[in-house]
Amino acid sequence: FASKLVRLRGQSMQTAVDNYGQDCTMMALMPISFENASKACEMALDHSSLQHEREVCQIANVNAPKQIVLSGTLSAVDRVVSIAKESFRVKRAVKLDVSAPFHCSIMKDAAVDLEAAIALGLDFVQNPSVPILSNVTALPVLDGHKLMELAVKQVTTTVLWTKCVEAASLDLQTETFVEVGGKVLSGLVPKIRKNVECLSLESFEDIKRLSNSS
Repeated sequence: FASKLVRLRGQSMQTAVDNYGQDCTMMALMPISFENASKACEMALDHSSLQHEREVCQIANVNAPKQIVLSGTLSAVDRVVSIAKESFRVKRAVKLDVSAPFHCSIMKDAAVDLEAAIALGLDFVQNPSVPILSNVTALPVLDGHKLMELAVKQVTTTVLWTKCVEAASLDLQTETFVEVGGKVLSGLVPKIRKNVECLSLESFEDIKRLSNSS
């Protein structure tokens, strides 16, 4: 059931952007706070050239206290980047090499598809044995059905990565963070919390070494 949901989610998100009919993008901004990035989005969408319901620019990810990822239509995102540089001293804007503008309202059709698929398989859903931090709320969840509800919301809403790391470290007393399959997230953790251990597992050999050392 889980693997089918993952596949459907990916396919539905690609279909959503293909059907949207506008060029879309994602862009990382540095340095800028969540509050200032939100203001830049509001200022851009208030501009006369972008006052159309299909123009979108939302905060997709809060990667670190001063690193924000935007998601939306190309014209709206470009306008936000210009405002962020002019008004909020953003020095870097990096376009992400992704296939779709994730975590924004352009993905709403994908969220509908995912919700329908989950509804058909709720009998397979179990409660987790350990708390899972939702990146929608940055709160620990132990209810399987609540996790499914949040999985649907996550398709179109901001990923609160910074708050998740803070919650894991401060509230759940996590001292070691382990990333499986990459180095991006483990590289972001020290920008949020100092004096924690960050490990990256990119191969089976990495997993074996970690297992043998514990």
